Amino acid sequence: MKKIAVILLLCLINHPLHGALLDDFETTNVLAIATRIGPAPEAQVQTNITATSTNRFLRLIYDEVGSQNNHYTYDRTDTGAWENITAAFDFRLSSLTNGLAADGISIAFIPTATYGISGDGPAYPAEEPNFAGVLAFAIDAHPAATVNDFSLHWNGNELVNQTAPLSQVNIDDGIFHRVVLEIERLGNSSLARAYVITNSMAAPGPRTLLFETLIPGMLPYENRVQLVGRSGGSTMDADVDNLSVTYSNLYTNIAPTITTNRLYQDFDSSGSSIVVSRQHSVT
Repeated sequence: MKKIAVILLLCLINHPLHGALLDDFETTNVLAIATRIGPAPEAQVQTNITATSTNRFLRLIYDEVGSQNNHYTYDRTDTGAWENITAAFDFRLSSLTNGLAADGISIAFIPTATYGISGDGPAYPAEEPNFAGVLAFAIDAHPAATVNDFSLHWNGNELVNQTAPLSQVNIDDGIFHRVVLEIERLGNSSLARAYVITNSMAAPGPRTLLFETLIPGMLPYENRVQLVGRSGGSTMDADVDNLSVTYSNLYTNIAPTITTNRLYQDFDSSGSSIVVSRQHSVT
């Protein structure tokens, strides 16, 4: 395992002061840890090796190195649970091994209550990040396939698997594309949206919605970010750049309060008073 430093920026976005994780891999100021399960090398920051990359980027896994499972896990940047999360990053997948890139990468929001405020997180397959209490988004490349997979995962289950034709976005074409994730609390659940922007570092395409879905029962929880890359029999280079994760609207889970001759319900908490809905006919 290797400890790395990454930038931490404090910002104010119409909400109380809070931290944001911003990492362009050009600076070395904030703590992250690189962990590998399987063959070397681990995830490492690389210098610019092609014209499609701006300066430095993170290489999660490596072409022609099979059975890799590399983690790049950040320390906590924001204390507390936040109602809104916006995460975005550029990614590039490519393979010189007969052009058969596989398997995938993911970004996960791991709960500090389970995995602490620093160190490695859960060891899951990158393209299938199904772990208890973890929200994650995955990108899965299939060798010689005609579609790409983008998926959303929560609490050990895959909620969405959105296939996108190569005519929309070819995720393993060796070009940087950008994904944007938006998480918003809605009552006792959360709404998740995912977008893709093709060719994001050269001639960006439109921001295309991949999916919008409700995550029943998911309430805000204190978390930190983990990037994971995995390869199996087929391999690929998997690169990440310009990672941005911002949090807003601090969440407080206030239980309903009942006192003598008085009922209090704020409708913002996860608890609720007992309400029965009835119907009757009108003639």
